[in-house]
Amino acid sequence: MMMRKSIHYFLYRVAALDDLPPAVGALIRSQTDEAAIESLFFIPPQDYTVTPTGWRLSVPFLWRRTPARTLAFTPTHIVVVETEDDQRLTVISVPLASLVSITLTVVLLYAFFELTWLEGHGVQTLRVEFNAVGEHIVREALARVRAHIAPPAGLWPDPKAWAGLAEAPVKFRNYLRYHLLPGEPVALTVYQPAVRRGEGWFQPTLGPNRALALTDRELLLLEDPRERLTNRYGLAARFYPLRHLVRVACQPAPEAVWLRLAFGNDLAAAEVQLPLAETAAARVNQALSAVHAKWSGQSRPTGL
Repeated sequence: MMMRKSIHYFLYRVAALDDLPPAVGALIRSQTDEAAIESLFFIPPQDYTVTPTGWRLSVPFLWRRTPARTLAFTPTHIVVVETEDDQRLTVISVPLASLVSITLTVVLLYAFFELTWLEGHGVQTLRVEFNAVGEHIVREALARVRAHIAPPAGLWPDPKAWAGLAEAPVKFRNYLRYHLLPGEPVALTVYQPAVRRGEGWFQPTLGPNRALALTDRELLLLEDPRERLTNRYGLAARFYPLRHLVRVACQPAPEAVWLRLAFGNDLAAAEVQLPLAETAAARVNQALSAVHAKWSGQSRPTGL
């Protein structure tokens, strides 16, 4: 495969739909009014090496290539147009009201964001990979999405909330401040070191190093990423709007207490399972149960 210069992998903003290939612009116009677009950018195809497994171990390396993607963000939808190498086009329209989680992961120059939303009786997920040089553009667009989908849930900030991260590596505190929306108060924080199935470093890991933060509108999880072997210089940030929280439960186990959450509606939900120490699990369970009770007494979207 002929390698391109690094700059050819960088995403960039697009000023108007007329600056796109006509077919791509037409597809976006079929999904939304151009005047409603808050952010428009293009992600060139990304090339990644694939580690061979099994009988392919004799192959020195393989390549994986993503489609080119054009993304339009509006107050109600995210429109994604994928362009394959043979110029076939696919359009994906994600209603913001159906989003139950957003993930943004950055490990050195590798980055991706992942959207999970409800569709009928199921859950859909889309992962979009990009070069981390454009992370600030993606983060700004996703911050606007979070502001649209996560109205305040009535939790008041706790001046002692940050004490829950006192024993966390400094990157977790820094990244939490980095990802909070302007004026977003923190009600609770917990740091959970990696949980292993048994004693010793060679035991399977049930969960990575993780910081949990509860704000007045969303649950934030900051984790060492699992997508790359080297996670010292990376972090995965996961955002769950509290208005979609439909179930909270705790299940004790020998290695930890499993906090089991579901975000969705009466038709479908995305499951989240977190191993926590007993004291941390009790604190988080109490806070989220109060949030669930509050939203259960209000109108909640059903068949999105």
